[in-house]
Amino acid sequence: MKKISTKIILLSLLNTIFVAAVNVAASVLMNKGQSNGNPDASMASDTASGAAPNMGGFLMPTTVWIGLILSLIVGVVIAYVLGKLISKPIIRLTDIAKQTSKLDLVDDEESFKGLLENKDETGAMARALWETRNSIRSLAEKLQSVSSLVTSHSNNLTDIADVHVRTITQATSAMDELASGNNQQAETVNGINTTLSEVVQLIDEITQLASTGAENAVQSLVSIEAGQTAVDTQATKMDENVIVSHHTKQSIQELSKMVNEVAGFVDTITSIANQTNLLALNAAIEASRAGEAGKGFGVVAAEIRSLAEDSTQAAKHITAVIERTTETTSLAVANITKTGTLVEEQKDALSLTQDAFNKIKVTYDGIVESFKNTALTLKSINEKSKEISFQTEGMAATAEEFAASTQEISASGQEQLASTENIAKSSKELQLLANELNNEINKFKVK
Repeated sequence: MKKISTKIILLSLLNTIFVAAVNVAASVLMNKGQSNGNPDASMASDTASGAAPNMGGFLMPTTVWIGLILSLIVGVVIAYVLGKLISKPIIRLTDIAKQTSKLDLVDDEESFKGLLENKDETGAMARALWETRNSIRSLAEKLQSVSSLVTSHSNNLTDIADVHVRTITQATSAMDELASGNNQQAETVNGINTTLSEVVQLIDEITQLASTGAENAVQSLVSIEAGQTAVDTQATKMDENVIVSHHTKQSIQELSKMVNEVAGFVDTITSIANQTNLLALNAAIEASRAGEAGKGFGVVAAEIRSLAEDSTQAAKHITAVIERTTETTSLAVANITKTGTLVEEQKDALSLTQDAFNKIKVTYDGIVESFKNTALTLKSINEKSKEISFQTEGMAATAEEFAASTQEISASGQEQLASTENIAKSSKELQLLANELNNEINKFKVK
C-alpha cells in the first residue's frame, strides 16, 4: 500500500512540475517577445528588477523562480496529504481483507470504524466487505453447528454400528455354539439314555450287593457284641486281679513286718546267748578255783556254755534266713508292685479296647442302618432312572429339532452381520468425512 501512496505523490509532483514548466515556458516566451521589441529596455528592466540570466541568453525573473519553488513545495505537501487520505482507508480495507482471507471473521467494529460512513469508493468497498464478512460469518456459524451435529451423529452412528456388529457377532457366535451344543446335546442325551440303561442294571447288582452287605454287617455286629461281652468279662476279672494283687502286696508287707519282728527276737536271743556264754565262762573259772568241790559245777557250766554257743550259732543261722527272707519279701513286694502297675496298664489297655469295641459297635450300627437305607435309596434310584431314561428319549428328539432351528437362525444372523458390517463401514467413512469437514470449518474464527 506504500506503493499506492508513492504513486499518488509522484503523480501530484509530475503535475506540479508540468505546471511549473508551463509557467517557465510562458515566461521565456514573454521575455523573447519583449527582447525582440526593445532589447535594451528589456535588459535594463530585467537588470533593474533583479532577474537572473538564463543559460539560453535570456533572463528569468526571480519571482518566477520563487513561484516555481513554492509550487513544488505546495504540490509535494498536497500530494502527500492526498496520498495519505486515499491510501489509509485502502490499507485498512486491505488488512481486513487479509484477515478475511485467513478465515478470521471475528466481529471487530474498531476495524471498520470511520470506513462505513465514507461516501466515496472506499466507503462502498468497506460496506461491501462488512456485509461479505457478516454473510460468511453467519454461514460459518451455521456450518460449524451443522458440522458439529453431523460429526456427533456420525460418531454416534459409528458407535451404534460397532455395538450392533459386536452384538450380532456375539449373537451369531452364540447361536453357532448353541447349534453345535444342541447337536452335542442330542448325542449326549442318546449316550445318557444308553448309560442310564447300563446304570439301571448296575443299580440292580448294587442293590443285591447292598442287601448281602447288610446281612454280613448284621453278622459282624453279632460278633462284635460277643467280643464286647468277652472284653467286659475280662475287664471284670482284671478288676478282681487288681484287688487280689493289692491284698497279696499287703500280706507280703505284713510278712515283712513279722520277719523284722522275728529279727528283733533273734537279736534278743543272740544277746542272751552271749550273756549266758559269759556267765558260763565265769562259772567255769569259779569252778576251777573251787577245785574238786566245783568240778561238777564246772561240767554244768561247760554244758551251759555249749548250749549258749549253739544258741548263738542258731541265732546267726536264723538271722541269715531272715535276711534272705527279707530280700525275698522285698523282691516279692517289688514284683507285686510291678505286677500291679502292669495290671493297671492292662486295665487301661482293656478299657481302650472296650471303648474301641463300643465305637465299632456304634459304627456298625450306623453301617447296618446305612446299608438298609442304601438299599431303599437304590431301589428308588432305579425307579427314577427308568423314568429319566424314558424322558431322555423325548429330550433327544427335541434337541435335534432345536438344533435344526438354531442353524437356520445362525444363517440369518450371518446375513444380518454382513449387512451391519457394511453399515458400520459406511458410518466410519462418514465419520472420517465429517471430521475432515469439521476441521476445515473450524478454521473460521467467528468469536
